[in-house]
Amino acid sequence: MSPWDIASRWINAILLVIVGFIGFDTLFYLLEANEANVIVAFAGAGAGFFLAPFQGMFDDQDTLLTALIAVLGYALLAGVALAVARAVQASLRRRALRAGQRVDWEHPQAPPPPAASGPPRTTLPRGAELTEPASGVVRPPEATGQGAGQPPVDDTERLDAHGDGPPVHEDDATRPIDRGGQAGA
Repeated sequence: MSPWDIASRWINAILLVIVGFIGFDTLFYLLEANEANVIVAFAGAGAGFFLAPFQGMFDDQDTLLTALIAVLGYALLAGVALAVARAVQASLRRRALRAGQRVDWEHPQAPPPPAASGPPRTTLPRGAELTEPASGVVRPPEATGQGAGQPPVDDTERLDAHGDGPPVHEDDATRPIDRGGQAGA
C-alpha cells in the first residue's frame, strides 16, 4: 500500500467522522431528541464545531439547510484533497517509470543494474583455476582433488584418452580463450 493510499484512507475517515456528527445531530434535531441526554449533547457539540463555518451564509437559514451545505462543502473539500493525492501519486509513478525503476509501493526494490556493455566476461568461482586454456574449461578445486592455492592438475591426457579432450592445435599456447560464445582466431 502506497503512502498516498494511506492518505486517501485518512481523508475518507475524517470525512466519515464529520458527516457522522452532522448526520446524527440533524437526525436528533428532526426527531426532537432531548438535548439534556449525553449522546445528543455530544453529537450537537461535535456538529456545532463542524457547522460553524457554514452558519449564517443566507438570510433566515434553517438548521437543515446549514447541515446540507456543510455536508456538500466537506465532501467537496475531501474530493479535492483526494484528487491532489492521486495526482501526486500518478506523477511520482510516471517519473519512476521514465527512470526505468520498478513501481511497487508494497514491495520496494532497488533499481535494476545498468546494462553491461561489450562481450560477456567470465568470472571464475573462488578457488577455481583455469586448467585447460585452449578450451576455457574451468574446474573447481574439489573436482581436481586439490585445495585452493595448489597448482592445477593437468588432466589433458585423461581427457584425450576418452576422446573428450580439446582439439589439439599447434598454436594452443597462443590461441585466445573463447569467453563469449565466439570462435577464437
